[in-house]
Amino acid sequence: MIDTPENQEALHTLLRTLTLNEGFLLLPIRCDTYPQARALTEWLNAQGFLTTLLAPIEDDWDHLLTDLLQAPRGPGHALLLFARPSQRAAQLAALRGINQQRDPLIQQLDCPLLWCGPSSFHEQSWSCMPDMWSIRAVHLELVPPPPESLPTAQPTFNLFSWLQPEDIARDTALLAQAKGDPRAEARLTLRLVEGHLGQHNTAEAAALLDALRLDQLPAEDVQRVQLDRVYLAILTGEIEQARSLLEPLEPPQRYMPRTLYLWLCLAAEPTQPSSRYDQLVSSVEELPPADPGDIRELALALYHLSMSQASLGLHERALRNAEHGTHLYRQLAQERPLIFTPYLAGSLNNLGLRLSALGQREAALEAVEESVATYRTLSASRPEAFLPDLAGSLNNLGNMLSALGRCEEALAASRESVGYYTLLMRTYPEVFLRYFVMSVQGLLKHLQENDIDPESDPTLIEAITLLQSRAS
Repeated sequence: MIDTPENQEALHTLLRTLTLNEGFLLLPIRCDTYPQARALTEWLNAQGFLTTLLAPIEDDWDHLLTDLLQAPRGPGHALLLFARPSQRAAQLAALRGINQQRDPLIQQLDCPLLWCGPSSFHEQSWSCMPDMWSIRAVHLELVPPPPESLPTAQPTFNLFSWLQPEDIARDTALLAQAKGDPRAEARLTLRLVEGHLGQHNTAEAAALLDALRLDQLPAEDVQRVQLDRVYLAILTGEIEQARSLLEPLEPPQRYMPRTLYLWLCLAAEPTQPSSRYDQLVSSVEELPPADPGDIRELALALYHLSMSQASLGLHERALRNAEHGTHLYRQLAQERPLIFTPYLAGSLNNLGLRLSALGQREAALEAVEESVATYRTLSASRPEAFLPDLAGSLNNLGNMLSALGRCEEALAASRESVGYYTLLMRTYPEVFLRYFVMSVQGLLKHLQENDIDPESDPTLIEAITLLQSRAS
């Protein structure tokens, strides 16, 4: 977890900095571990900043500049690089290359670059790229939580969570000073609307929206106001009103995070066909392929929409979206494997579950086997980041092999899954306890399928002993 009391001030400063600045910005952030960098990436995405994580190792440094320039970037995006210090020639050459290409690089990136790693990596960066380091912005430090405080829950998406009560107070004072300037009043009123929405002050937001003069706003802000009204309806539980407000909006030229989130809120409601969603998907598919950011946003939307539809029992629609999302992630992973291969592995695992739910067992097994193979490759070079994903996909693989009567293979996959979760439990028990228990239950089932006495299995005995030690 990244959103801890110790990190509140740093995260608030980070969001304010990202929000109030446009274009390139170099933000050094002390971040000691890769899981912490990954959590920060997920947290920023949840706040509406489409953040791409790069964590180069070994040969990855040879093409770091290319990866930076090929990653989705521009307004609403951010890049996060995590690394540790190394004396490898490729890493030193890459840092020096960034220093030499500073000016053209910052012109082309056109988005914030979060430079994350331990203090020793920042010292190395200062040494190898002094010209680049000279333009750094605020330096932030994130405190990693102790293992026992790490939760399993993901952060809740809030479109305007970066706006705080003090921002509302500031803009209220500025609005009073802007009386007589209709354009300034309109822009400040819109900022106040979103500030109150961020604090879930729905009555205040509604009153300000009613008083807002749309004729004093530029065209792009008129669409913004319409989306704010949709969000207000969602916050107040008026789903049908939110639908009716979203329906007449023109498909966006770019599938921006705000539109994505609003539609996901509505698409999960099973009371109506998802024709509007299909229309938005079609509009995105017709965008010029030169901009991969739209494909990435759509793939992410399809992944989450598939899981939400599956939880509602809409298995055929969930499968359709899982297949489409996996196709897009495969395309992205072929073009930029460093960035998108982990996303492809997760999408394949989801696809396997969706196929299994509809009884397509052979196809489900094929998808999950590919997911396991991909996670195995990723975890070999970066176990601290991908071992949990490998353990989970192996657990799914065991269940699918068992459903096909391949009991010995199912047992082998289940044993491997429990072994990895046992390792993870020793470091982060609160995070992995639920998944650990499920994998142990699966192993017990697979042992019984193979007529093996559970008390004779070393993997199960070690896992049970660990659970008993926690209980005592």
